[in-house]
Amino acid sequence: MADEDDSVDVSGDSLAMLYNDSSVLENHHCATAFKLMQKEGCNVLESFGRKKFHGVRRIIVDLASVVVMSSRQQLFVT
Repeated sequence: MADEDDSVDVSGDSLAMLYNDSSVLENHHCATAFKLMQKEGCNVLESFGRKKFHGVRRIIVDLASVVVMSSRQQLFVT
């Protein structure tokens, strides 16, 4: 994942600009997933109340961050 992220950052891609060169693809994927859930019939979390929805959203965003940290740590281990 880090290699993909680097290729987006280095290219000056509009996504890299949008996400300030920070975990570009992970941030993009999270944002896209939640944007898709705004479409009618696509919100798998629609039965959740506001508080529960935001809790689940925070978990998903945090998990994406864990993936980034894990892949970066792997670079130092190998």
